[in-house]
Amino acid sequence: MKDPDQLYETLSELLDEYKNKFIIRFLPVDPQVGPDEYELDIKAYCLMSHAAFEEYYEQIALIVMKISIDYWLLHRISSDSAIMLISRYGLSYDLPEEDEVQETKVYDHIRLMLEKAKSRFSTDVYNSHGASPKHLRSLLIPVGIDFLPDPISSNSMIQLAKQRGTYAHHGFARSVLSPEDAVKYVEDCLKFAKEISNKVKHKAQGGAIKYLGTVKKEKGQVMMPDTFQEVEDGRVFEAIEIGGDILLLAGPLEKERLVRIEELAKESIKKHRATLEVLAR
Repeated sequence: MKDPDQLYETLSELLDEYKNKFIIRFLPVDPQVGPDEYELDIKAYCLMSHAAFEEYYEQIALIVMKISIDYWLLHRISSDSAIMLISRYGLSYDLPEEDEVQETKVYDHIRLMLEKAKSRFSTDVYNSHGASPKHLRSLLIPVGIDFLPDPISSNSMIQLAKQRGTYAHHGFARSVLSPEDAVKYVEDCLKFAKEISNKVKHKAQGGAIKYLGTVKKEKGQVMMPDTFQEVEDGRVFEAIEIGGDILLLAGPLEKERLVRIEELAKESIKKHRATLEVLAR
């Protein structure tokens, strides 16, 4: 799964590609060139651009969903994203009435609700078709991302969606956008997409690897880096080894959580090493 920066970069590149392919030759607009000459290109530009935004926001929503669920499973720390997901579908848990039953941990009650929310939200994302404000609201708010476009961004989303809807469902537009207006609407929407990318990166930092410094073992004592001073005294950690890498994790650990930690840690370490290799070149 790509990170928010990669998704935004791909989106930006696609929109540039569509602009160069369909629009650039009509800019600046020549008064001698009428709508009949650029109508089909405007159609293609609006349809392709709208589809690119739709794919971008769907992937963004799925990224935040995965982060919020994994962060609970890994750290047992809740987030507004996880809370919004569960609330979106009105999920709850059942308690048995009998005395002698196999008891369920609170962790598992929450895990099961998150799994149901994940399944239902993934289906909703799959069935979502559009990038207008009403569509983006249903993609972003359920995973705890504020959807607060300014009036310009909101209007541009609406206008682009109208063009897409008219072309896609009727085969013609009631009025043809000028090349300048089409480009402006797309650029406004791209600016807002960047704002959303930044919000997602901020959320993702909660579950990302953060380098704290060098840990040394001297005379039987483990010497922690200065950045570790932020951790309160008396907090207990458990040490585990995964593929030769030693990790300190907040205790207590349980079997289900340990298995999930191992899966996530291997994935994170792999990505972290790849980043260091790039920086070292």
